[in-house]
Amino acid sequence: AWWRPSDRVDPAEKLALLTDDQRDVLVLRVTADLTVSQVAEVLGKPVDAVKALQRRGLSRLAKKIDDAPSPPGRARR
Repeated sequence: AWWRPSDRVDPAEKLALLTDDQRDVLVLRVTADLTVSQVAEVLGKPVDAVKALQRRGLSRLAKKIDDAPSPPGRARR
């Protein structure tokens, strides 16, 4: 089979690659299902800062996930 358990992406491992602020924003947005405004209030940051942290964090995660090896025969995006 082309897939092995070792090929799986470990979310905790990837989240550890983010800054504390990026991780805080993404965890609150995804797991707590808070809006950007709510996250800004909880973290005591401006809304624009939260948006930037979210954008940078998601970009960094996407790059790290894209760096993972592709299964044989599967095209990369």
